[in-house]
Amino acid sequence: MKKITCIFIFAMFLLTACSGGAKEEPTPTVDNASIIATSIAQTMQVMAETQTAQVTPTLAGTATSAVVPTITPATTSAGLPTATVQTVSLPTNCLIAGLASETIPDGTIVAKGATFTKTWSITNGGTCTWNTGYKMVFQSGDLLGATSESVALTQNVAPGTMTNVSIKMTAPSTDGWYTGNWQLQTDGGVNVGNFTVSIYVGVATAAPFSVTSVTYPSSISNLTCDGSTSNPIPIYITTDAAGTVTYNLYDINGYSAGKLNGEKPFTSAGSQTIYYNMVFPVPGADKLVDVDIQVYIDTPNHQDFYLKELDGKCK
Repeated sequence: MKKITCIFIFAMFLLTACSGGAKEEPTPTVDNASIIATSIAQTMQVMAETQTAQVTPTLAGTATSAVVPTITPATTSAGLPTATVQTVSLPTNCLIAGLASETIPDGTIVAKGATFTKTWSITNGGTCTWNTGYKMVFQSGDLLGATSESVALTQNVAPGTMTNVSIKMTAPSTDGWYTGNWQLQTDGGVNVGNFTVSIYVGVATAAPFSVTSVTYPSSISNLTCDGSTSNPIPIYITTDAAGTVTYNLYDINGYSAGKLNGEKPFTSAGSQTIYYNMVFPVPGADKLVDVDIQVYIDTPNHQDFYLKELDGKCK
């Protein structure tokens, strides 16, 4: 800018000097403003060319590398399909099946090769309705000549009502104890309850004293679940005559101190109660615990009774 000012002053000086000469001869008229503008334009062009020439090009070897932006992976997979695993979700206390009565009670003596019909009268003690997709399914033990390992319900069963399930069976041709274990299965494949058929094949004198059934409640409320308090679980033993029953109890889920051996005298045929103490941990939000007990009757039967699907409700 300083150079432009100097050049402008110099040009004005030249113009003034030229206008101060002799006046005898006429001088052509000159457009002073045009001369000044042309000088300034030429001066600006020279300066621009000079500044351009002074710019030092950057050597290729010292060129600054381009900055590559860092791409951070998204922490969520929004927009991508997510695989969904289907699960069976049932309301609390939905499935509870209890035995109301039965034909051919456990311990019944049946002649060799005789046919009989086992009927369980079962009660829907839960909150969900059973439909005809539910069925009684064979689980283990002796099938006893049943023509099918599953028998569907013939009607819907609302909560608090009862239905019958009947299966035709045949006694084996060899003396001895035979037991079949069955469970009610929902249309979604969930098993609930435990129902048995247990017979003695032979004559009455072969089993003068026997345990005909071992049961416990289908549900127990007001359990203390604090990890330290002992809860006595009742077990009902029924015999067909007088005698002494020896038994072994085993808690499948580990809520007791271990196996419990004991004996119970009977002065006549009937039922008596024994108790198995269990300590339950603090449960989850549903406040339910599963109680599964294996009862082995050593004398007189030499037979296992599996007590499963007992719903314990903590208070």
